[in-house]
Amino acid sequence: EERTAVLDQLDPEDLESGSSVEEIVRVIRTLQEEGEPVEYATVFQALEDDTHRGLRASLAFRDESMDAGLAVDGCLATFRRRRLEREQRSVVDALKRESDPAMIDDLLARKMNLRRQIASLTDGVQEDGAR
Repeated sequence: EERTAVLDQLDPEDLESGSSVEEIVRVIRTLQEEGEPVEYATVFQALEDDTHRGLRASLAFRDESMDAGLAVDGCLATFRRRRLEREQRSVVDALKRESDPAMIDDLLARKMNLRRQIASLTDGVQEDGAR
């Protein structure tokens, strides 16, 4: 149930394409959708690359002294923040190439909006960590 809620909150765009984390989330989502057990052994078996297996193994042995809810919320916020930062870099690159004043205004507005979103996620993670 908790896993379903987290997967529902996680936008596929939040994950960096081709990353190990993206592959693990994809495997977990697929197993869950197919009604298969989402356990270490099934996830490990479904991961095709030794790099992904190594990451999964290292995650399995982490110290879980942190509140799991805070950890999940922090991860989701981090994924979103990184996606927004990638978008912001893309907007900055577009600004460097753009000469049309109307497009520059649109890009600047988008950059400011992204900056606000990043700041709100960063503030939220810091507040959760202070609890």
